[in-house]
Amino acid sequence: MRLRKESRRHLDRCAREKLSRLLHERFDFEVLRTEHFDLDLSAGASLPVHSDDDPVRAGMPDLKPSLELGPSLKVHLWRAADRRILLDARFPLRGAMTVESHPRFIGAQLFPHLNVDVYDPLGFGGWNLGLVAGAVYTDARNNRYFYEVTPAQATPTRPAYTPGGGFAGTQVLLAVSKRFPDFWVGGFARYDTLRGAVFESSPLVTSKGYFAAGIAISWIFARSSQRVTTDDFGEERRR
Repeated sequence: MRLRKESRRHLDRCAREKLSRLLHERFDFEVLRTEHFDLDLSAGASLPVHSDDDPVRAGMPDLKPSLELGPSLKVHLWRAADRRILLDARFPLRGAMTVESHPRFIGAQLFPHLNVDVYDPLGFGGWNLGLVAGAVYTDARNNRYFYEVTPAQATPTRPAYTPGGGFAGTQVLLAVSKRFPDFWVGGFARYDTLRGAVFESSPLVTSKGYFAAGIAISWIFARSSQRVTTDDFGEERRR
């Protein structure tokens, strides 16, 4: 699907934080934890895009893989008395660098969102349900890297275009998981839209909505003699 290549940064990055927890590949490193908020160091990554594989970007430079790093503030808005329902507001702010022989800073992005975690939903013991909903904001440098068309790159069907910074789309994701004695299973469904984004009129954007779903299964082959109890979203169980 062409949108998957053109808007990989938004449509994949928005879900990366939740999916990394869902797949037990957490990229958040705790810096400070209090009763009312946590401060983490958050990291992420994006895959390369080869312009030869995308007719819309034909003749343009490839998009290099990138690494993202920055602080993430998590504010605890509400906790059920039995700690089975948790509502947080999260504010990850990341700067991005290309991964190449001469790395370049390619801007920053902010993804303020609400996160709800429900343990044992509807009485289904051992299951975890997570919901994320929020908006993405990116600066002009970041948008230029992904969506700019310089005059030298313009064609009759691809006019020159330079985006600014600001609103960059909305993302909603639902995830479920359960840990069994010898394996773990999880699934997700998400919807992303670029409608209203500051770069919506870029000639590199040809689709503005995207839905995806998937499942994952992992087997546990060995266990440490000492273990820390956490839920499947990477949080300590606070019961």
